[in-house]
Amino acid sequence: MTPSPVRPSAPDRDRRPRRRTPAAVLVAAGALALESAALLLLAGDAVLQFGSGGLPPAARLFLVAIYLILAAWVGAAAAGMLRGRGWSRGAAVAVQLFGAVLGWWLVSMGAAPLGVGLLLVSSIGLLAVFTRSASAHLRQEDAER
Repeated sequence: MTPSPVRPSAPDRDRRPRRRTPAAVLVAAGALALESAALLLLAGDAVLQFGSGGLPPAARLFLVAIYLILAAWVGAAAAGMLRGRGWSRGAAVAVQLFGAVLGWWLVSMGAAPLGVGLLLVSSIGLLAVFTRSASAHLRQEDAER
């Protein structure tokens, strides 16, 4: 009896060679990750403010829930961007545009350091999403599925 040829296991057959993630994608995903972390910090701050009298408890709880949902969505967009998922571009653009508008508003309200920081992160993230390398990265991964 001759030994059967060695067959690769299922995970080995499905494994594709890894491509290097373009720098623009890393920058865009990094901007999204920073914004997701900021939303988590806002949720934590809202929890710490319970009982301060600024908002009724139900409204405070709703605010915490909104921050957590948004943080999860923005974090998922960052992960999708790194994995090359095409849907993440729309989410990233929406988040960065909203961040730019919010940053501009913060500057006009007198919170210049915070507003300028948000404007910079949003602008850099938005520009990175529209680079050729980011577009190719998102197109390739979708075409392979």
